[in-house]
Amino acid sequence: MLLPTWSDLETARSNQFLCFYLLYCLEWLLCSVLLIFPTCLLLWSLLLNTEFLQETSWN
Repeated sequence: MLLPTWSDLETARSNQFLCFYLLYCLEWLLCSVLLIFPTCLLLWSLLLNTEFLQETSWN
């Protein structure tokens, strides 16, 4: 049975780091979307509501 060399360990460590980094980025992106999307939706609906109210008040 061959023992892993130092370069094998370094490769495994960098792959593990890359995997954790990608998972962290994905989690951050998901949280950002979950926070930003409802906020934009809320602002957009408020904007539409104010436009609708202005139109109905002019009539």
